[in-house]
Formats: sequence, C-alpha cells, structure tokens
Amino acid sequence: MLRTILILTALIVFSGKVFAGDYATEVIWYRHWLIKPMDQLTLSPNDEFLAIRKFQRKDVSIAKADKGDFCAGIPTKDTVSLFDSFSFYPDNDRIIAMYSNKVDGDNYTNYVIYSISSHSVLLTKSVKDTTNYTTRDCDVSPDGKNVVSIILNTNTHDICIHDAETLEVIKKLDLKFNQNLNYKGMCEYSKTGKYIIVLVVDLESNAIIRVWDTDTWEDFTISEPFPGYVKDISFSDDDKVIAISSTSITHVIDIQKKNIINSFEGANNVILNGNKIAVCGFDLNVYDYNTKERCYEYAFGGKDLVMTKDKKYFYTTYDTGPGYELMKMHALWDASDVADVVVQDFIIEITPNPVIGNSTINITSPETKQVEITITDLSGNTIMKIFSGMLTAGENEFPCDCSRLPSGSYFCTVSSDNASKTRKIVVAR
Repeated sequence: MLRTILILTALIVFSGKVFAGDYATEVIWYRHWLIKPMDQLTLSPNDEFLAIRKFQRKDVSIAKADKGDFCAGIPTKDTVSLFDSFSFYPDNDRIIAMYSNKVDGDNYTNYVIYSISSHSVLLTKSVKDTTNYTTRDCDVSPDGKNVVSIILNTNTHDICIHDAETLEVIKKLDLKFNQNLNYKGMCEYSKTGKYIIVLVVDLESNAIIRVWDTDTWEDFTISEPFPGYVKDISFSDDDKVIAISSTSITHVIDIQKKNIINSFEGANNVILNGNKIAVCGFDLNVYDYNTKERCYEYAFGGKDLVMTKDKKYFYTTYDTGPGYELMKMHALWDASDVADVVVQDFIIEITPNPVIGNSTINITSPETKQVEITITDLSGNTIMKIFSGMLTAGENEFPCDCSRLPSGSYFCTVSSDNASKTRKIVVAR
C-alpha cells in the first residue's frame, strides 16, 4: 500500500494532471532484439497480431500481440527488396504488403497478400517503376472489399483503388497536382471508410493533403500545404476530425469545416481518442486538442505507436542504441488512468540486479490468481520456469539461482490469463 501511495504521489500533481511519467507504471512488457531498425508497426483489427518492419526495411515479421513472440513472416523474392507498407484485412488472417525489388536492372513495385494461418502467399502482382526513388503505400478498406494504393516518385503519382481479392485496378484517383512531387507520400482509409486521404510532398518539402468521399468520389482539400515530410494520420471514430503529423508540425483538423483546430510539435505518430491526442516522437505526450492542455507526459518516446481497439494499450518500438525494444504499454490519457494501472498491475522487484549468483524476485499482485513466472533470453527462449500456480494477493517472494547463466540481459515475466508484466534482469560476472 505504501508503494502505491508513493507512486501516485510521484505522478499526480496540481489539478489532478499528470506531467511526469514513470517507466515501471507505463510498461507492461518489452522484448529486446539486436535488430536495427524496427520502425513500423501495424496492429490487426482484433488486436491479435502485430506486423513489424525491421532489418533496414528488408523484413516484415508477424508477432503475437499478447507476448510479442514472432510467429510468421512475409517472404519476398531473392533479389529483395525494401518494404514500404503493409495493412491487415478485416479477417485478421491476411495482410497485404508493398515492396520494391530489381530484376535485370529494372525497378519493380510488388504487391503480396500473405496468410498468417497457412504461412503462405496467396497472391502477388508486380508493376514496373520509372525510377529508384519511389514511395509505396497501401491500406485495406474497413469492409475488406477494396485496397487503396499510391506509387509516388518525381515522375509518377498513381493513386489506385483495387479489388481486395484480385488486386485488379477498378478506379484511379486524380491528384489534380501537375507539378513534380517529392517521392514522399501516404494514403489511408478513414475509420468508417467514408474518406480516403492522400498526403504527398512537393519539391519544396511542403505536405499537400487531398481527401476523397468514397460515396460520391468528390475530392477536396482540408488544409493549406504545411512544411515537413508527412509521417502519420489518425482519424476520430466518427471521421469528423483528423490528426496529421509531419517532421515539423502536427495539425488537428475539422474535416467538415476544413479548418485547423490546433497545432502541436512534429511527430512520428499521432493517435486520436475522443478530445485527446497522443503525439509520439522523441517524447510521448497526451494533450486535450481543443485546449492544448497537456494531460500526461510519458517517461520516453518511441519510433512508432499503435493503439488497441479498446484504447487501453499502446505498442511502440524504442531505440536502445545496440538494438530495439518492442513494448506494450498502458494507454494513459489522464491521472485517473494512472491510478487504475497502479492498483491493477503486478509489481516486480528483483534484488540484487545486476546479479552475480542468487537473486530474489518479489512480486506484488492486486489479487489471488493463476500465474506463470519465467526467465527468458533476448530471443524469447525460456531459460527457467520460476513458478506456476496460484499467486496470492499481496507480496510474494521467489528465489532465483542465476549462477549458471552466462553474462548478459534476460527477462523475468509474470503472466496470467488477462495480464502480464516484464522486467529486465542483468547477469554480471
């Protein structure tokens, strides 16, 4: 109880607002790999899978979102390839990806539809490019019937609507922008599928926004061009508000009124939730986008950020220097969310840490529940099973003999049916 009070005292300040994050409170688990970079995440509609781009864009792996363990990967041609984009179908099994490769000196854009359950490629399609410097992006419509894609370089800006099953082009969209463009851009369906938004960058590095109504196919702009390479898009649940981030600035825009509600710092990713916006870059902050009041400041930022359907959890990747960490975090939108997390979470303390021989794992549980406590290596392999059974509410103590483990970093995880918590343990010799 004293620990809970101390954590809350450290986090909650004037007017009930939270301004200083705490790593132990925010992070549920993390997985560390000596992989650089891990720079794009996509979450399946049912929150079961994470698609992760890594190895300098040369690999897209599928991980189980509950624990972060890899379970599948999208195969490519031997001549590979740089992955630009990928998007899940509503069936939570199929994923479409776009990547480049070179054959006999010619550059190609490739579409591939992959099944996670069968570990097989269902369909591929290739289109010849006119230049090396090409951006590709795609998104599956919420009803799973269509795919929007963009192939963009200084010579070409093709925006196509495809049949989601065959990838045949059924409609082309006119950007109505005749001058040459930079090769940066992206496209996305809104939450309900009512809109398609396309963002491109001109040669003066200004972001240009165009929106299509998918019922009438009328198009319109919702903002004047603004500086910086476009990074991310987030729609409100009712498709009335959109947040757009670039390297220089983030705008929150009323789509129907076509006016900017407020602007924030540039960011890698943005997420809207009601009247709140999470802005993720070097720092991760939550604001009320109407008043610009900061509601929560996380202890760290991230390379990418996605949110679960119930809006309770974030996933992000974090550059640790020698590698990357994939993390599952609590989505904390204000002080009351922090109080709930502290009460409901496992608390893990490992002493001593770093450890030479024996250490003690202290776990505080909010209630009596069936759990499993394991030690895993950096690749996710289980090294030791510390405990499996009923963990009583309150404080629990377990001995851990690390004397036979090689020097290095490991993870202690306590998991139940509906929760898990991970802490790093370092073995030093």
